[in-house]
Amino acid sequence: MPTSPTHLGLLSDAHGNAPATRQAVAQLLRQGATCLIYLGDACDDRVLDELAGLQTAGAKPVPVHLVAGNCDRDIPALRRYAQYLELTFHTAPGVLKAAGQTLVFGHGHESDLWKKACAFGADFLLHGHTHAREDALRQHAKGRMRILCPGAVTGPRDGLPPACALLRLPEGTVEFMDLE
Repeated sequence: MPTSPTHLGLLSDAHGNAPATRQAVAQLLRQGATCLIYLGDACDDRVLDELAGLQTAGAKPVPVHLVAGNCDRDIPALRRYAQYLELTFHTAPGVLKAAGQTLVFGHGHESDLWKKACAFGADFLLHGHTHAREDALRQHAKGRMRILCPGAVTGPRDGLPPACALLRLPEGTVEFMDLE
């Protein structure tokens, strides 16, 4: 499993809205994100274009990890285009190690995502799909896991503005950011 940086930008559910994705990415990078995790439902190559070739303020490349969502219809084409853009495409669940923490991620529509996260002994389960911000702790046989959903870049369903989130490790702080 690759080791990732400690400031993780989380975003999901753009549903083809490239300008909103661009805004979310810019906001996350301004706040210090050194790695992005896109949690599914891009629904258009233009969304992936907004995730490609990113750099931190210090001109370091920003790795991007992504999974497909239930609205991403042609997953083989999505995978090929992500690879062409040098984005890391994961078949859910994606697994990353960062600051001694195990992060498991998927879109959230996968029926066995929780079970797989438990099997990996995940500290964090990251997902999209619900279009609602979430920051919760759940107990399981091996301990407890923090579940995070950044909300949705487009079409939130929680009565809040569109959003993304920044997860800082090892502190475990989460900052939800409204998009305008």
